[in-house]
Amino acid sequence: MKFSFWGNSNFSKLVLNELIKNNLKPDLIVTFSAKEFGRKKLLKSNPVEELAKENKIEVIYADNINEQSFIDNLKSKKIDVGIVASFGKIIPKNVLRVFPYGLINIHPSLLPRHRGPTPIQTAILENNVSTGTSIFIIDELMDHGPIIGQISTQVSLDDDFNTLKDKLGLLGAKLIINLLPEYLNKKIAIKPQEEELATYTKKFHFENCHIDWSQPTITVYNFIRALSFEPGVFSYYEKNFKKTIIKITKADFLTD
Repeated sequence: MKFSFWGNSNFSKLVLNELIKNNLKPDLIVTFSAKEFGRKKLLKSNPVEELAKENKIEVIYADNINEQSFIDNLKSKKIDVGIVASFGKIIPKNVLRVFPYGLINIHPSLLPRHRGPTPIQTAILENNVSTGTSIFIIDELMDHGPIIGQISTQVSLDDDFNTLKDKLGLLGAKLIINLLPEYLNKKIAIKPQEEELATYTKKFHFENCHIDWSQPTITVYNFIRALSFEPGVFSYYEKNFKKTIIKITKADFLTD
């Protein structure tokens, strides 16, 4: 049974590294090609491509995922199933059909809650005391497919985006390692998501991440720990009628 891994981010890299450590080395990596980085516009590979090269895994690029040349190349690899973790693009139906066992996504929330691009940030912003990771089969709708398995964890008041991301990534990797053999052998009861319980997250942009200090302390604290890493949060310092933007990277919540 041959499988591929799809991802681009540090969350993806964490999952991929766990798979490799547990003797589940993919036969193929699907990711995006190197992008220009910094003022000098140097080409920089994403974390998944770097790890793939370290482990001598074949890589193909999905920059033009809808092009027939990409689909034909994918078909030629004769891959049975794909594992997706933070891929960052909608995968079209004609690509999903390439895989006899489909594409399986590792999503860092307890679906159908927190569908969409920012489930980790949203869990922190909403002051959720628990969240989790879901393994589901991708269909043509966003984070909509049937569930293979889920695992929950507590959200600590000390968690920020990075610590919660790592926690959920490791949980997802362990869950897929345990469930993949049973899924491939059709020994798992797959269940549809409860559509009436679905909630959706949104993408955040730096220009909209100005801290509103009039909000309750816990709201401000959650805002900083959820969004300070990406896209970043900021406040203004004003002196002599001149405003300076100050980026806030970390906060502590003090209690009496």
